[in-house]
Amino acid sequence: MNRLVVLVIAFVPLAAGPAPPTPPAEWAATPGHPYQREQHANVPAEMWAVIEIPMGSSVKYEFDKATGHLMVDRFQAMPVAAPANYGSFPRTLALDGDPLDAVLIARHPVQAGAFVRVRPVGVIRTVDGEHKDDKILVVPVSALDTTYDDVRDLGDIPRAERDRIAAYFRVYKQLPGGLEGRILETLGRDVAERLIRESMESYRRRLAGSR
Repeated sequence: MNRLVVLVIAFVPLAAGPAPPTPPAEWAATPGHPYQREQHANVPAEMWAVIEIPMGSSVKYEFDKATGHLMVDRFQAMPVAAPANYGSFPRTLALDGDPLDAVLIARHPVQAGAFVRVRPVGVIRTVDGEHKDDKILVVPVSALDTTYDDVRDLGDIPRAERDRIAAYFRVYKQLPGGLEGRILETLGRDVAERLIRESMESYRRRLAGSR
C-alpha cells in the first residue's frame, strides 16, 4: 500500500531587530548629555539639577533624550506661567521613564540648560497618565543664595508658595475641555530624599542592564 507523505515547511519570520535602547543607554551614548552629569558627592542632601523651564515661562522646554538638545516641546495651552524653575536631576530614573523632576524655588528665573546646586526640602506627588509623577521641591544651596538657609523642610515653605506650585501642576498640561492633573499629597524632606535615592538606584540598575 502506497503512503502519501506530506512535508510541511514552517516559515518563521525574521526578528525585526533589537528593541530600542532604554533611556539611560540613550543618554549614556551621547557625550555631554545633560542627564549624564555626575551627581553631587553629598547626595541626596545636595543635588545637581538641570533647568528646563525658567520661572515665569509659558513655553515648555525638554531635553531630547537621544541628543541632549534643548527642544521646545509645546506652548502652554492654558494661560499659566511656571511659578518656579522646573527641571530634573541627572543620573536618576523615575517611574515614568524620565529623570526625576526638580522644582526650584528661587528669587530669579534660571536659564534653561543651566545646572544648579540645590537642596531637597519636600515633594509634591502627582499622577501623570498611568504613573506617579513626583516633583521634588528644592532650594538653592547657601553658596548660591542665603535667602533660603532657613528653609529645611516642607513646612518652611510658605503655604501660598506651595499652593501656587500645586495649582500649576494641576492645569499646565490641560487642554480646553480636558481633565485636571491629580495632586496626591505633599510630603517632607525625608520622603524627597528617599525618592531621590530610589531613582538613582533605578538609573544604575537600568544602565547596567542595557549594556
